[in-house]
Amino acid sequence: MQITGGATRSTVSVPWPRVVLLLAALACVGCEPADQPDVLRITGVTMGTQYVVKIAHPPQGMAPAELRRVINGRLEQLNAVFSTYDPSSELSLFNEQQSVQWVDISRELAAVLSEAVLAGRQSGGAFDPTVGPVVNLWSFGPRLEQPGHEKTYEVPSDEAIAAARRQSGLEQLEVQSDPPAARKKVPELYVDLSGIAKGYAVDELSRMLAEMGMENHMIDIGGEVKAVGSRPDGQPWRIGIEVPRPSAETDLPAMPRVAYRVIELTDTAMATSGNYRNFFTSGGERYGHIIDPRTGRPAKTGVVSATVIDPSCMRADAMATAMMVLGVEEGMKLAEEQDSAVLLVADEDARPEGWQPSSRSGSATAPAGQTPGDAIARASIAGAGLPDGLCEYLSPRFEELLRGGRADEESPPSVSRTHAAADDPSNPPSPAHSADVPDEQDPNVPQ
Repeated sequence: MQITGGATRSTVSVPWPRVVLLLAALACVGCEPADQPDVLRITGVTMGTQYVVKIAHPPQGMAPAELRRVINGRLEQLNAVFSTYDPSSELSLFNEQQSVQWVDISRELAAVLSEAVLAGRQSGGAFDPTVGPVVNLWSFGPRLEQPGHEKTYEVPSDEAIAAARRQSGLEQLEVQSDPPAARKKVPELYVDLSGIAKGYAVDELSRMLAEMGMENHMIDIGGEVKAVGSRPDGQPWRIGIEVPRPSAETDLPAMPRVAYRVIELTDTAMATSGNYRNFFTSGGERYGHIIDPRTGRPAKTGVVSATVIDPSCMRADAMATAMMVLGVEEGMKLAEEQDSAVLLVADEDARPEGWQPSSRSGSATAPAGQTPGDAIARASIAGAGLPDGLCEYLSPRFEELLRGGRADEESPPSVSRTHAAADDPSNPPSPAHSADVPDEQDPNVPQ
């Protein structure tokens, strides 16, 4: 164990994917020493959030301004397909048309729609890209940002929720890949891919950079991250998971941003979903932005943060929100069935029956007699830096990576996610739940 700058660090090696967890009490989230050599850093705004691209040993022949143009050009192409804020995007046009006949769509839209539908089925409906009418009803959807619509931040009636749910449902959407086409079974169906499109965008940028010969890079779009190769010093890219701060305060983005874990990634992706920033309070009760499609109401599972590691950022993106909806017991059971690396941070009250808190703050232990092969995930080992009252849970695969076990050569089948951040470029970027961190750890530097 090495102690530097007041932070405790322990390192575990994993042959593939190389995932090393550093147990850090505090870390700066989303900053980089200005004098770090051989790293090109490009930042901007896309899909309603910030993006960061870092390239180690960038090619000599391409100017940074030209590379920025190429990256922004690809992101603009993706927005033109997936945006629900741009009325002229391909997805918006599909949503607006009221036909129940097959409609020709691009191969890119068909591919992401197919993955989203698969995600919904594998998660038992915890992820549903058609839940948009319900999200809008709760004042969290993109249509509330458009002229003529108003966010009420009121709890809708049971009748209104039931009516919105009748306009949604995975069974109401059909997709085919050859030729690429999609069909609504009800004219009012509204598809929102914001819970999976950021992850897809990360995968696409990574593929593009690799084809351009930039084999060592890190891409972060609003907390959905992919790391390929290594930093200039040969070490893995370092990604921080933010300390979740459940609070009744509405100015959470202005609070200092610190990480309670720092994870090193190489040739894999990571996504973190949280439910502790975007919410409203009514009658003394807080309602978060992640909607459970199975009930039409905000998820009330006690999970405040979910992190997923997967070779595909699109799958990790989707699965992270599904875990927020499923909760600790259902989520960890599914993670084991899918052989997925999942880390959940949840309220202590959300502990499955039989689990007892350990003597360490911010951790929990499995009930007596439970073996490593049991369906419910074994409880966390570290939890350093978590506020009192929160517990950390790791799936068996995540624990295997923590112990230095070898990951499978092929990516396992995966579940997916509900709805996520907006993509309105006129809105200020929302902070991420995970982001790249530097070597110098300053707990007082915000993102």
